[in-house]
Amino acid sequence: MDYPTLLLQLENQLQSLHKKGLNYINIEAMPKVELKLLLDGLGDMMCTETEITVKHEGANYKLAAQTQPVLNIKDEQKHPRIYPPSTGISAFKEELSSAKQQTITEAFANIASQQVVTENSGSLSVLADKYKSCQKCELGKTRTNLVFGQGLPQATVMFIGEGPGADEDAQGAPFVGRAGRLLTKMINTLGINRQDVYITNIVKCRPPENRNPTPAEISCCMPILKQQIELVNPKLIVTLGNVPSKTLIPELPGITKAHGKLMQYGNWKMLPTFHPSYLLRNRSAMPLAWDDFKKNRNWLFKSEYPSAASAFSNTQLRKTSIMIDLQPVKGTRDFFPDEMRLRNWLFEVWRKVSEQAGFEEYDTCVLEHEELYIRKAGDEISKQLYSFEDKAGRRLSLRPEMTPSLARLVLQHTKSLSFPIKWFSMPQCFRYERMTKGRRREHFQWNADIIGQPEMVAEAEILMLLISACESMGLTAKDIRVFINDRRILNAILSQLNVAQELHSAVLVIMDKRDKISAEALGKMLEEVGMSSSQVEQLNEYLSKSDLQELKDSLQDTEGIDELQHLLQLMDTAGYRDYLQFDISIVRGLSYYTGAVFEVNSPGKQHRAICGGGRYDSLLSTYGGETVPAVGFGFGDVVILDVLKELEHFPELPRTLDYTIIPFDSEQVGAALKIAVELRSKGATVDCNFSMKKMKKSLQQANESGAKFAILLFPEEMSQDKVVIRDMQLREQKPINITDLISSVEQVS
Repeated sequence: MDYPTLLLQLENQLQSLHKKGLNYINIEAMPKVELKLLLDGLGDMMCTETEITVKHEGANYKLAAQTQPVLNIKDEQKHPRIYPPSTGISAFKEELSSAKQQTITEAFANIASQQVVTENSGSLSVLADKYKSCQKCELGKTRTNLVFGQGLPQATVMFIGEGPGADEDAQGAPFVGRAGRLLTKMINTLGINRQDVYITNIVKCRPPENRNPTPAEISCCMPILKQQIELVNPKLIVTLGNVPSKTLIPELPGITKAHGKLMQYGNWKMLPTFHPSYLLRNRSAMPLAWDDFKKNRNWLFKSEYPSAASAFSNTQLRKTSIMIDLQPVKGTRDFFPDEMRLRNWLFEVWRKVSEQAGFEEYDTCVLEHEELYIRKAGDEISKQLYSFEDKAGRRLSLRPEMTPSLARLVLQHTKSLSFPIKWFSMPQCFRYERMTKGRRREHFQWNADIIGQPEMVAEAEILMLLISACESMGLTAKDIRVFINDRRILNAILSQLNVAQELHSAVLVIMDKRDKISAEALGKMLEEVGMSSSQVEQLNEYLSKSDLQELKDSLQDTEGIDELQHLLQLMDTAGYRDYLQFDISIVRGLSYYTGAVFEVNSPGKQHRAICGGGRYDSLLSTYGGETVPAVGFGFGDVVILDVLKELEHFPELPRTLDYTIIPFDSEQVGAALKIAVELRSKGATVDCNFSMKKMKKSLQQANESGAKFAILLFPEEMSQDKVVIRDMQLREQKPINITDLISSVEQVS
């Protein structure tokens, strides 16, 4: 007997029991059933006040209408036991003999990994084992794991993607990570769970760089896929994206036209729809994908589960439909009022020291042309862009950094600007990168730049500016250090080692990872870009030198060292030398740096860099302009706030108000608003509490708001054109004429 038919019989029995007030079902004479499906189905149909005992093969199953019904199973000897979902598993009864009260999930989790495979799953297992060492195409030589498939061997619905990605290749399972989580939600839209379907891909090994599989690679894997389809024998095949859809039915149009239309592939119905990865990149297509599933959900249940439809009522389907995610996008932040006060405080520190140093503020749009950030030296930033194509076909990107936008502005008005210029901004930037402590996918960043000043005095001014900001936050030379180097020193080392000039940029990008990866991994990466093992060994010897003069004595080209020593002298004269420390490991990953480079960190480098920057004289010329000398830095908000919190330098920033006006009757609303307007016109900060709550609660709210004074509109005083003003700190109050209150606001503000 199949599950839907059994469920229908049980539903009929339940209806009869409810009418008679009974609570016992005997299915002793029925064939063995899948207990989990049975209990889940019963749990969906039961009334909240009902408890049902199901008897089967000498065991009693007591169910209550709960999200996960409690299982109390006792055999004739009163020993608790669980009945497994397939035959021939009596060995597990002893293992679970100590479990007296278990939820459905707990009970079956204990045996899920040990179930005896059915005939079909056994065939799939044999098939997977047969191809686990497949080397028929080049993909087999580069994979980490073969990703065969996963799910219920006799599933009603089978999902087919194009090929494994990086996460799938690492874990050996299809559709994990963000795309996998979205697919799970899509499956839920059908009213079923992920464990009730079978999921696989056209190709079983990851194509490099997540490219589409080639026809040759597909042809090698098609015999496997066809056997999987025959073994699972699903009622419905869902193809995810263009590649699997057109592989199975080559004459199909593109997925944008074919999606949602039920088609015939051999003996099986096929539903093409969008790939989850595409939906993550194109959110506007998500409603189309949901409609694809919802339109075909009714067909699926009518054809496959005609008698079980009531188990998946409209209420149940609403529960499993896609809900709006109330959390911010991964890697981004919301700023509640208390967090906004902290952010505004930080911005004010940045703005104040910038203006004190003669810098002017500017800004640009968060959207830029993608080509502005695509570089030739393999910068990581070009791989971390939030890019998309707009409706006019333009390739755009959320800005990952501000310096290229600054270069664009300067190039627009090169002839009209009076150099040198000193500009600053506080943009929000976006990078899709791996998140760690101190690193998010969006952040605010204080940028300060001096354009048109070739001498090292520009570096001195920039360093003094960022040190002044740190001192304004309560940090000293004991808390932070400016680690400084010069790209010209590094280039001189590479030239002395006879490393080809065209490799310098790529080598420096790799060297920037020196503190993040092992020496062996670093050496391997350097050799992969063209350095010999001997050059790598000699480079490490140079990088071990911490004394600037010692390094100078070993180099032929000392321009970078000479300039850096001059900068250190300038900073010594200005009184900031204690903050600076030469560090040859400082490279900065962006390829446009040409001279001094620096990072701010704790003396022991316990954190990510708080701030970083350097000279970038050639950046403007890469965009078609003249070579213009420039130096600047980026100072993010995430790391510095972590550092300030750790060092207990967080400012106390409670909400503050001058006045809270508290009326006690709806007829006083107009008078309250009039008083508020007059006080605000005098420069006071004023809130009105129109909750009309009792005196005690209203004063409590006034205290929580940070108000210095509460203005109480008592009827008796109001009839005399007076109010009662209460000092919230002293807890003293007195009546005062409204006109006197307004005129005295300057003294109390």
